[in-house]
Amino acid sequence: MCRAHRRDSLLSLWSNFNARKTGSEGPCPPKRLVSVGTKYNEVALWKKKPATSMAERNTGRLHKLQRASVIRAFVIDFLCPGPVARREGQGGLILNHKLLLTLFAGSVLMCAQQAPGPADRVNGTGKEPPFGLYVPQDHRPSLFYREDFKRPPQGIHEMPVTQEFIANPNLELKLYGPGGIHVQIDHHEGEPKDDPDFLWSGITPAPWAVAFRHRENNVDLSGLARTKWRTQQTGYHALHPIVKLASGRWLIGEYAEGWTPDWHESEFWPAWIRWRQLDIDKVIEAPTGTQYENGRWEPNPDLSNVEEVGFTDMMAGSGHGQGGWSRIDWVEVRGNPVKRATGKSAK
Repeated sequence: MCRAHRRDSLLSLWSNFNARKTGSEGPCPPKRLVSVGTKYNEVALWKKKPATSMAERNTGRLHKLQRASVIRAFVIDFLCPGPVARREGQGGLILNHKLLLTLFAGSVLMCAQQAPGPADRVNGTGKEPPFGLYVPQDHRPSLFYREDFKRPPQGIHEMPVTQEFIANPNLELKLYGPGGIHVQIDHHEGEPKDDPDFLWSGITPAPWAVAFRHRENNVDLSGLARTKWRTQQTGYHALHPIVKLASGRWLIGEYAEGWTPDWHESEFWPAWIRWRQLDIDKVIEAPTGTQYENGRWEPNPDLSNVEEVGFTDMMAGSGHGQGGWSRIDWVEVRGNPVKRATGKSAK
């Protein structure tokens, strides 16, 4: 039934109800407020005093149902147009109780919203932009470190990466897993002409991981802290971020960089991806959760105090040639420095 026809039917029902109320029955006797309805739908009605006969009671009940139906139907028609109700009983439109609760909760939430309070104000009166509000995008973390790699000696195409090939003097190189010591520093002289100095996992015989530890500070990777890198993967290799928390636990991120036809720059926000525990000795996912959980995602990891940041594809390389491996040209970490606890030593 269209909306216009439904309104005409409702007006007709209301007219019939008024005619009965002022007709043979005479003026309505005094009333009292009661709650009537079904198990799932309830509405407050003005009820007549108890009738003296069964016929009067049945007639009064019909009038009450008709009046309730008209009231609820008008609510549906003007506040919630469309197929939001169901028919029940005497052809009356009954508003589902779940919808009523939803509408009520929505109105409460809208009314409860207020202008930002004093806790949201920092060093401002609120009269000029940025109106004294704390805006996270105005406080993005600065560069914590960037690592480009040093070139292998002249005439050497590739060799195992060691601390001497780390360009940033504030960083310590960390190699993990059975394949870690086989990660290479690589450079192709003249082919291509702009070939960078990069890490290459092609000849790793087993899973590997590379991480960097700042010599003085840990880093806060919460909020809008982010990692940016330039990488290139082949085959099914996918590069994942890894972190070592100040507590000593290792986590591996769900975010991954897969195959690309050329070098690819990308970035991500560590606080906005999912993490799982990592067995750093084997460079595989650590078993977590119960028997039927298929492993458990780390619940609310605290990334506010991270000691090491790195990466892995958790795979062995396929050797030279276009098989499967990972390349890393450079990596940047943007986050606020956190003073490391006194006496904290590297693993």
